[in-house]
Amino acid sequence: MTSGDHKGIEAIRLKPGAQTETVVVEASTTQITPSDSGDKSFTIDQNILQNVAIIGQNAAEFIKIMPGMAMTSGALNQSSYAASDEGTGHGPVGSFSANGQRVGALDITADGAHLVDPGCNCGQAENTNAEMTSEVTVMTSNFGADSAKGPVVINTVGKSGGQQFHGELYAYGRYFDMNANDWLGNVAGKDPSTGKQIAPRPQTKYFYPGGQISGPVIIPGTSFNRNRDKLFFFFGTELYRQSVDNGIYHAAVPTGANSPGTSGNMRAGDFTDSSYVSKLNGYAITGTPNKGGPLAAYTNGLVNQAAIDPNGKALVNVYPLPNVDPRVGLNGGYNYIKALTRFSNMNQYRGRIDYSINNSTKLYVQYNHQNDNAEESLDTLWTGNAQSWDDPTTPYPTPIVETSQSEVVTANMTKVFTPTLTNEVIFSWVYLNLPNSFKDPAKVSRDGLGLTYNTLFSHPNEGKLIYPEMTGWGDGISNQLNSGFELNGTVYAKKTLPSLADNVSKVWKTHTAKFGFYCSAPGTRSPATETSTGLRSSATGDPTPAAMPTLTCSSVRLAIIRSRTSTWSRPSAIYPPSSMVRIRGRFRAR
Repeated sequence: MTSGDHKGIEAIRLKPGAQTETVVVEASTTQITPSDSGDKSFTIDQNILQNVAIIGQNAAEFIKIMPGMAMTSGALNQSSYAASDEGTGHGPVGSFSANGQRVGALDITADGAHLVDPGCNCGQAENTNAEMTSEVTVMTSNFGADSAKGPVVINTVGKSGGQQFHGELYAYGRYFDMNANDWLGNVAGKDPSTGKQIAPRPQTKYFYPGGQISGPVIIPGTSFNRNRDKLFFFFGTELYRQSVDNGIYHAAVPTGANSPGTSGNMRAGDFTDSSYVSKLNGYAITGTPNKGGPLAAYTNGLVNQAAIDPNGKALVNVYPLPNVDPRVGLNGGYNYIKALTRFSNMNQYRGRIDYSINNSTKLYVQYNHQNDNAEESLDTLWTGNAQSWDDPTTPYPTPIVETSQSEVVTANMTKVFTPTLTNEVIFSWVYLNLPNSFKDPAKVSRDGLGLTYNTLFSHPNEGKLIYPEMTGWGDGISNQLNSGFELNGTVYAKKTLPSLADNVSKVWKTHTAKFGFYCSAPGTRSPATETSTGLRSSATGDPTPAAMPTLTCSSVRLAIIRSRTSTWSRPSAIYPPSSMVRIRGRFRAR
């Protein structure tokens, strides 16, 4: 029997064999034409879980080999789910389309607890670890009234204890030595001064040590559970130690002193190297600025020092320094190319108690805890990878770290009243906390950078706000698009999903009727995240009409250092806590 199966057993007759014969009875897990249920499902059992290799440690990754499942990659040249970064809130849900359904149509449960993030309908509150899972069943249609959600549900059943004690230690590892470099890394070429690759293959490392112990609960000196048939336990833990590929950054950034290929220091107002400037990526960059603007702000590529705004200079300096000459090789006019990795660590602990109250009443309680310590992103929080929608982008002066936490509790009691009447009650509580903050706030805060410009709306801790998002909308400047961090320097989402379900099964002669009730009250609480610290769009030319025709290059970088802004936006609202109650009753008879 597998999770969600309904098997009918016909008359079985065994003929007596001779004394020298061996009778072997084998049970098949495949039923060509189910006669007791109309559901369509596929089960991955323990044999597949242990013998088919996967990339990560999430048993739900096996849906990749299930019929009807398709990955959604979007506009990027990569799969939407690479299973290379295991963590709380991650997982394949939200990255697969089942039978042509939208990605949000996929639900996943673990021992009856619904794990999908209620805020985005993506990711998992619990990592369904392949070493702690006994089977995975994917139900795609026509399932019974005991399945509250759909249209596609992944049901996972965790391991439990048995009559014999069992323990094991294990470790999985992957190392970058055997990896090939990405084409984008190879095409960046080598640094002429060192002979080393500009974007070498990422030094990714994955190490997953873990252990398990299970068996009957025996209290020494007592007769409790002497026959090992009443109370059983299971405990498993795994440590996830990962160095994750963050992709390759390609961007045009302001030069500094002694930047490769030029002596012009844009951060000090020197834009005189016309051959260098004209090759930088960006349609607004065509040559050296000549003259114009109030206070004769620039002449022959030099910015008047009196016209340099201290706030603009501080914002220019948040960008990393160039590391390549944009005129060399196939670099596409980018003077910053960098391949980076980030660490992503997590600890997971899972326990389960099974109690046989009597022959007709069974109870189990399952608890899973996870906590993360990871660099969630080096650039924009919402992407986590250099090749993303906000490209070209560059790392922030300090990475965003997450200390996520999740708790999942499930209690299940099954009562067989008569051979034809069974009732099952399931209660689950899921808590998901996803806090993200900058590792070194002083490198991104107004106080730390010395920013003194006025804000559109008052704030009790104005000095702790991070610097505004910055973009040139394709003019060549690298995007800096982190938002939020409004209240206490942390973007967080605290989510809960309590639920209660009751399933009744009744057999009348040759017919089986099922009644199902499910109630959940998901809630989420988070601060504002829409440009709450401001979005600064740099001007592509000086606002003075007479100067417009003369300013046709390096305009965005020049606009920032002079603190010339074309648009500025910032909402004043802080999102209140939100919650919703969802009650659903289902009935299906056969």
